[in-house]
Amino acid sequence: MRYHPVVYKLPINTCLLINKNFTNHFNFLKPFVMTQNQENKLSMYLATLVILEKNRSVWQDIPAIVQLVDNITKQVGLLQKAVKKQTEKRKGIALDKGSSRQAMADQAILVGGMVKAYANAVENYQLEESVNYSNTSFTNGKDTLAKEQAEIIWDKASEYATQLADYGLTQADLDDLDNSIEEYADLISSPRIGITDRKESTGSIRQLISQIDNLLKKQLDPLLVRYKSNAFYSTYQGARIIVDQRGKKRKTTLTDDIPSDNNNTPPPNNNNTDMLA
Repeated sequence: MRYHPVVYKLPINTCLLINKNFTNHFNFLKPFVMTQNQENKLSMYLATLVILEKNRSVWQDIPAIVQLVDNITKQVGLLQKAVKKQTEKRKGIALDKGSSRQAMADQAILVGGMVKAYANAVENYQLEESVNYSNTSFTNGKDTLAKEQAEIIWDKASEYATQLADYGLTQADLDDLDNSIEEYADLISSPRIGITDRKESTGSIRQLISQIDNLLKKQLDPLLVRYKSNAFYSTYQGARIIVDQRGKKRKTTLTDDIPSDNNNTPPPNNNNTDMLA
């Protein structure tokens, strides 16, 4: 008797950040992955790095600032990676399981059809009814029920394998059904594993945001005060304001292009804004 167990150094640099196509690398991301406040902060980080890069000639003679900007860039890259991982887990597992479930259903219906034809021919109506499952019987309802139904068909087909040979049943058909059941059974437990992985990614997101906030507020902001008479400073301050994206106007999400600043002006903040992070 078969037993079925139920069972991205990230190369991100400031040159990438000023490329309008940069965030196209993350077009699959969904806004719900992060909280609204976290998403607002990420938008602020990206806008801030754009302003810093565009004004590199102003501050590049201070080694500490150069090092800080590099560190912040790396941390933002790691944050993007954590968000990407979190989303891929959620999306990939669901797609894999759905595909595997349909493959199992297809094979079970093929084999079950042979059993039904044979059972009807010999007037074994109990056998015929025991394998009478439609595609929706497998694709709708509980995960484990779909697996159990496929197993019933495998069991019955194996029991009557000799008689079913004349109906086209081969060992390859049984093996294909067996393998599809095994694959699907392994994936049933994957969502729980995915939830654990996403919790780890969520914790990493919170930690990275805290680290980036500290680098900006406690280290970079004080060092840039020396440039307060330079137009760059007011632009930097404008970028550092966290824009509340919850208004009716179009939101800036993780999938939007990084704001350009050809005129060296601060990002628009006509929505509700908070103080510097």
